Amino acid sequence: MGKAWIIGVAGLIMAPAPALPASPVAATDPVNRSWTVYFDFDSSWVTPEGGAVLDVIAAQYAQTPAPIRIEGHTDRANDAAYDLGLSRRMAESAKAYLVAKGVPATAITIEAYGDTRPRIPTDAGVREPLNRRVEISM
Repeated sequence: MGKAWIIGVAGLIMAPAPALPASPVAATDPVNRSWTVYFDFDSSWVTPEGGAVLDVIAAQYAQTPAPIRIEGHTDRANDAAYDLGLSRRMAESAKAYLVAKGVPATAITIEAYGDTRPRIPTDAGVREPLNRRVEISM
């Protein structure tokens, strides 16, 4: 089984995959070239922790260019139409960050799923930090 990098406020910590961060900040699996960036409630702003993960992706792209796919997901705290738009804004925000770091926009595709693919199943109206994320693969 590979390792997952979990980036938290205290720095870079190595943990067995597929462990999720105790505090949903950001996670990455360099072996499979997939990453997860978590977002604050009702926000599409990239946090500093999420930016650190996106920096890793941009650096890897610079070394070995490959198509990047970004999928946006939300929790079920809002109605479905709002969540779909929010998940798109989250994916677009991650894409804009990567483009600002030198990744060509044409190398990145995005998809928005709203609250239809939760990592942690919940009832409608429930806030779940692990569901507010973009999943990135290269």
